Amino acid sequence: MNSTMTSPALTRRLRHHMHEVNFVYRQLPGALERAGASTRRERWSSFFREQAAALRTHHTDLRAAATYWGLRLGPCMSIEASELLNELRYALAARKGETTLERTVHDLLGQLRALVLKRLTEAQNLAVR
Repeated sequence: MNSTMTSPALTRRLRHHMHEVNFVYRQLPGALERAGASTRRERWSSFFREQAAALRTHHTDLRAAATYWGLRLGPCMSIEASELLNELRYALAARKGETTLERTVHDLLGQLRALVLKRLTEAQNLAVR
């Protein structure tokens, strides 16, 4: 990252990261619940529902933190997050079989988690600066 970044530029990047995480947190729980309803295997169904509930809790925490900082979370255009969420929607609509669906949703959930963790870490580093 450019160490000569100005304070307004840092603030814009921090906001963008927060908006991007908000975007994932708004979209992903519903998709996970649909995945849980699409599988008959209780283990996977429970896992997807639990993940959706945890993400809703994280989203609430994110909104509370943003409010505390005086940030209003808004829409965000995130190509990476949009592509992953679209793959997830496609997997849910394609109905290629439970095993494929479960594996695909689990893989995409991992990728989205990694993206969120990366953005939150970057946001934390920006906030420290």
